[in-house]
Amino acid sequence: MYVGYLMRLCNDKDLAEELTQQTICRGLYKIKTFRGESKIQVWLCAIAKRYLNAYMTEQKKMNCVSFEQVKEKYKMRSNESIEDEYIIKEEREEVYKYIHKLKGIQKQVTVLRIVYNKSYEEIAKKFGKTENWARQLFFRSKQQINEYIRESGEKDEEKIGMQNNG
Repeated sequence: MYVGYLMRLCNDKDLAEELTQQTICRGLYKIKTFRGESKIQVWLCAIAKRYLNAYMTEQKKMNCVSFEQVKEKYKMRSNESIEDEYIIKEEREEVYKYIHKLKGIQKQVTVLRIVYNKSYEEIAKKFGKTENWARQLFFRSKQQINEYIRESGEKDEEKIGMQNNG
């Protein structure tokens, strides 16, 4: 119930599950403070919403770009055929999935570079680092994404091999 509620609010399954765990733990810890003025589900939803708001505030402070913002940035262009749009959309979704797997600053730098076309200089200034730092971090991000793609390809090949042998 709470995962679905949080999913509607944040559109991020992993975040919704994480916040649900925090909500239930907090609810169990603070159950003695529940006054009974509403249903317990409403009380827990309020706790969940507070956790989500705290998370969003923290993200704003970090100047973080969310995965949903990345997806929204790339909409299909109308000058392409439907087939081309579909292929491009599928490829972008795949790349978004791998970018989403990156952690912390590495993800932020990659999004700023790929999605928002920021220069290494602009990225470096944003984080108070050198331009070389931004270049190296982006290079490592590309390597990590390529590794994810390679791993994904190997898993697909294993699945196909198992189907052919079965």
